[in-house]
Amino acid sequence: MANIFTTRYPIKVPALVTQIGLSLPADPQKGETVTKTVESKAIWDTGATNSVITEKLAKELNLQPISKVNVIGVHGSEIKNAYLINIYLPSKVCINYARVTECKQLSGTDELGMLIGMDIISLGDFAVTNLEKTVLSYRVPSEKEIDFL
Repeated sequence: MANIFTTRYPIKVPALVTQIGLSLPADPQKGETVTKTVESKAIWDTGATNSVITEKLAKELNLQPISKVNVIGVHGSEIKNAYLINIYLPSKVCINYARVTECKQLSGTDELGMLIGMDIISLGDFAVTNLEKTVLSYRVPSEKEIDFL
């Protein structure tokens, strides 16, 4: 059975932003307990290979780095912390033990705490439609091919 959510925006939007929750890594199906969840906004970016969390949000969650990685972005390359986290997408779609890297800030604002990249998007089926307003729909795991032809 797939986990599915749909976000309907009131207008056509220039960026896909959803409300998410984040926690330390845990798998409740294995008896592990989630002790603290932090709410944030995330931007969905099909041009990003990996998902990213801001330094501010990583500190708020008291995340401990699992490694250092070389991150290559539009401003060059930097060595940054990598973490494991749980990501709670809309409708309680949960990605356990997601590996994310750290960044200073996203889009020049503190409003965004995370960027959802292709590492998460490619776990399932992702569709965006723009008939009068934008609609984002996501299903994980993938169930069948979507073909608009």
